[in-house]
This record gives sequence, C-alpha cells and structure tokens, in this order.
Amino acid sequence: MQAIAVVVVLVFSTGAAHAGRRSDSRISVFVTAPMRDGFLDADAAVLESINDIGKALRKSRTLRLAPTRDTADVVVTIMGRSVGPSGGAVGVPIGGAAVLVPINRRAIQWTLHVGDFETTKVSEDHDHDTWRSVADVLVKDLAAWVSANRDAVERPRSQR
Repeated sequence: MQAIAVVVVLVFSTGAAHAGRRSDSRISVFVTAPMRDGFLDADAAVLESINDIGKALRKSRTLRLAPTRDTADVVVTIMGRSVGPSGGAVGVPIGGAAVLVPINRRAIQWTLHVGDFETTKVSEDHDHDTWRSVADVLVKDLAAWVSANRDAVERPRSQR
C-alpha cells in the first residue's frame, strides 16, 4: 500500500511540473550588460535601459524575463545607447509664440544570443523622446525575431 502512495505522488508531482511548464509558453529572456574580465561593464545609461527593458518584458505576451542567464532561452546584452540627429521638431506654444523643440532619435545597441548564435541589433524610436519608449521598441523587435525563429529558439539547448 505504501508503494502505491509513492507512485501516485510521483505521477502527480511530475504531471504538475509538466503542466506548469506548458502553461507559460513565452520565450524566456535574460537581459544583461557585457562581461569583461569577470566584471559587468555597465554605466548608468546601460543599467537604466536594462531596467526599462525588464519592465517592457513583464508586459509582453510572448516573452518573459528570465531570472538568470542559465534559465533563459535568449540572452540580450545591452551594449550601449545613443542619441542621433534630430528626427524633426514639435511646435510648443508659449504665450502668443511657438517654440520648436527637436525630437531626438534615441537608439539602443544590443546583441542577441541563442546558444552559439549571435547577432547585433539596433532599436530606435522615432516617435517619442524617451528611453522607455526605445526599450518598448527593442522588446517588439525581439518579439518579431523570436516569432520568425521560434522553432530554433525552442529547440533543446543540446541540439542547437
């Protein structure tokens, strides 16, 4: 009788583990800064972008934030960010006059890693002038790439 109880517990616990895994079909993403000689090579801007991207990933329906590199399907390394030439201007009324305020093109440079595969990307936002909006664009760019390559990304690590 004790042997039957052990088998039932094993079946239920194994089934629950598999059911939990199937319930979240989102691809896991770990976001980090470059590592150099054992040190995380990050400045305040890179750390702020990592935080913004984490927030954007938490809102994603197809991607989720992984707690560690080892638990991730995809690793995104934030290399840096930049402000390019003005993408135009917006007229802001002040009293009876209008002042033209330039809209900057903000960009995040990043590297995508899946197993031995690596590619460099740049995500830009032309419509807003905030780093958070660029992080949202990066997550959309990443989701599009994952959608196009989902079978390869989901392949077990030993087969990549």
